[in-house]
Amino acid sequence: MNTTYILTSSITDELSLTALGGKAKNLCEMTQQGFPVPNFFCVSTHAFSHWIGQKNIAELENLVLDLNPQSPKTINRIQRLLSELPFNTEIKEEIYAAFDEMFEPGSLISVRSSGIGEDSSNDSFAGQMDTYLNVNRDTLIFRIIQCFCSAFSTQAITYRKERNLPLTDIKLAVIVQRMVISEKSGVLFSSNPITNDHDSMVITSGYGLGEGVVTDQVEADTYYLAKQNGNLISQDIATKTQQVVRDQSKNYDTEIRPVEKTIQDVSSLSQNNLLELYRLALAIERHYKKPQDIEWAFDNSNTLYLLQARPITTMQQGQKRIFDNSNIVEGYPGITTPLTFSIARMGYAIVFKNTAKVMGATRHNIEQNKSTFDNMIGYIQGRIYYQISNWYTFYRLVPGMSKNIAVWERSLGLPATNLEKDNPRGIVAFLGSAKLTLSLLYQFITIDRKIANFHSLFKNATDNFGKLNVSQLEPDQALDLFDELQTTVLSKWECTTINDFCVFKSFASVESLIKRFGLSEHKNLIGELLANQPNMESVAPVKSALQISDQINNNKLYRTLFTKNRSANAIWATIQNDPEYTELYQHLTSHIKKYGDRTVQELKLETPSLSENPDFLISILQSYVNSGRNLAELESNMDATKSQAERYVEDTLSNSYIKKTLFNYALKRCRIAMVERENLRFSRTRAFGIIKTIFRQIAKQWVASGIIKDLDDIFFLTHNEIAAYIRGSSVTIDLQSLVELRRTENNKYSDFDPADRVTTYGTVYANRFPQSEKDAPSHSSVLNGTGCSSGKLTAPAKVITDPLNAGDVSGCILVAEMTDPGWVFLMVAAKGLIVERGNILSHTAIIGRELGIPTIIGVDKATRCIQDGDMITMDGEHGTITIETETQK
Repeated sequence: MNTTYILTSSITDELSLTALGGKAKNLCEMTQQGFPVPNFFCVSTHAFSHWIGQKNIAELENLVLDLNPQSPKTINRIQRLLSELPFNTEIKEEIYAAFDEMFEPGSLISVRSSGIGEDSSNDSFAGQMDTYLNVNRDTLIFRIIQCFCSAFSTQAITYRKERNLPLTDIKLAVIVQRMVISEKSGVLFSSNPITNDHDSMVITSGYGLGEGVVTDQVEADTYYLAKQNGNLISQDIATKTQQVVRDQSKNYDTEIRPVEKTIQDVSSLSQNNLLELYRLALAIERHYKKPQDIEWAFDNSNTLYLLQARPITTMQQGQKRIFDNSNIVEGYPGITTPLTFSIARMGYAIVFKNTAKVMGATRHNIEQNKSTFDNMIGYIQGRIYYQISNWYTFYRLVPGMSKNIAVWERSLGLPATNLEKDNPRGIVAFLGSAKLTLSLLYQFITIDRKIANFHSLFKNATDNFGKLNVSQLEPDQALDLFDELQTTVLSKWECTTINDFCVFKSFASVESLIKRFGLSEHKNLIGELLANQPNMESVAPVKSALQISDQINNNKLYRTLFTKNRSANAIWATIQNDPEYTELYQHLTSHIKKYGDRTVQELKLETPSLSENPDFLISILQSYVNSGRNLAELESNMDATKSQAERYVEDTLSNSYIKKTLFNYALKRCRIAMVERENLRFSRTRAFGIIKTIFRQIAKQWVASGIIKDLDDIFFLTHNEIAAYIRGSSVTIDLQSLVELRRTENNKYSDFDPADRVTTYGTVYANRFPQSEKDAPSHSSVLNGTGCSSGKLTAPAKVITDPLNAGDVSGCILVAEMTDPGWVFLMVAAKGLIVERGNILSHTAIIGRELGIPTIIGVDKATRCIQDGDMITMDGEHGTITIETETQK
């Protein structure tokens, strides 16, 4: 036997392995590693070259180079040339001899192509060349020749052209392998190629031969397994009515037959099957050190066979990054412009670098992790996300801080991550914990003074800004003002993150004491104890608006204006221009001057403030007037909830002075930290209001100079691009073209809805971002979430997707995907609030408690399960929602 024509799985020399082609070489390697590969031999590329013959190569290559898939003339010439090629008798006899030696008489085999470069890490050639199943000895040579011919098929040559692969020196081997008569078969991806998730596996499985699953001829089950432990994450069990099996009438080829009804709707794979496949995939991926696309089959004795494995060519490799929009979506909901993102990114970098410094991270570690701090947030299809991987790095930079990751995750509503294996141990861990304890003790002792100093500094900065005539500033002067704000205020902002940590720790301490001291019977106790805190600035704009609403209700002229069916714009025009409304106009302008930065989506620089868009304030006042909500009622509701909770604690702990003292102290510290958290957030809102004014002034100057066309164009540039253009270091002079490019991208972002958590590998924007699942809403009439502000009521639902155009919400229960601080005005007019996102420390939960409004957060698919107008009952204590009557769909 000429061993260069026929090769078996035992060969090891590199020259012979090359003659196997990509697929057969992989099978050979896997066989030698002990994987369950069915017996096979290979008709090598030498046999392929001998079949073509030297004299035909040049003509064949010329035809291939000239091939036009739309022109049948060249295709016919190639097929005619190949059909006339004789097959060498000696090679034919060697093939028969190998068959008789390896297989029993009457055996059926599969005949598959194995091209040079096929199943490589870059080019899979999946489905481009022929495969034949249930082949017997009599038809073996005919099928091998057909496989050879498929190397020059239209689809194979087109694939080469599209992938810029060589069109000359094409070589193909053929695998002759024992046919597995499978009862169930399919494909396994050792990493998820759809979401680019390297932490999960995907298995598709159907009945019969794998050809049915691979070519989508039959229905298949889909399973998602965790790569870490093989646990089943989720599964989609299809109704499997068909299967591909051997065609008994022809004794070769395949046919589609019905599946027995008794097994159509059950899982095609058992738990043991899934475990076997998981272990096999894990072993193959570890061997090749790359994610694998694996074809497998179980025969009628439930024995697993590996039919093929090749690299997943679409998976991104490189550094793993995790993006998550938990919590940050409150501040930056939906699509955000480049200017807002660039300012936010800069702010996070400065604040967290300074936080790491004061918490004990070394200067060396901070300098070494510049990229970490510069990328605390990311930009995914126009949305702002936390780049969570860098937050974990930040926590590890501070000695001893990594132990607190679980507290931080729970506080922000992030999924728990088991990182204990990465935590320092031994003396390193002890010293880190000791250093952190001392640092935290110092921060806790000094935090009140630091926050007071910051408030004083911030007030001075805002007072100075208020004295300026910003409308007279030139662009370079406006930019200098921004730099001054950055130096004097933003560089001192680390007290906010330290206070956030105080909130997380104190909140966890109160939760722990509630459990230890037997206070858990009172549902949502901690939420009620944190309600109605004095000196919370974020409630002040609402109280101011309610005071104006009271004045309107107490004045017949004002009330008539607001209760007529008139637009907000028309009402504002009347108030501005009619002397009879002078006093009301003064109250409104006073409110706008003090609280004009508080509006929906207020941290987005592109969102107009109340001074630019007073219609929002007018529409809110219309709701207040129509609902009859007044300031006295609000303050009464706010006080009643807290008082009841305090009496419960007092009565329960009355017999233990130590427990009561300890609990009250922990609660006091939590309340102080919580109030300051909201106040510092409101300072951030005001700071963004100043930044908004600065860049709008630059935009006005640039529009006048013809640099940009519209005022809003400024928001499609980053602050560094704006500064570079003003100060002479810009690499792009035509800013308008750059703006148009960004606008086009921004418009396209509305077609996407990226998932709440996105994992990428390597170059971030080379990845395909997973999208939010738009599965059908539940038909259940009962929904569940987390109750964070008590109260039970029944009212019509008002589903809101655009808060700026919410209309009259009085008397309704608001239902939304998420909220931001500016929603506080809408919340006051409503009877209750239900949101899909949020956590117990989110702004939604805090303000819901402050206002004494029943609030439930974390209600999955609420905006899809509840329709606008549905009559619903919500229980803010237990977190349940019941749809009583549905609107006509």
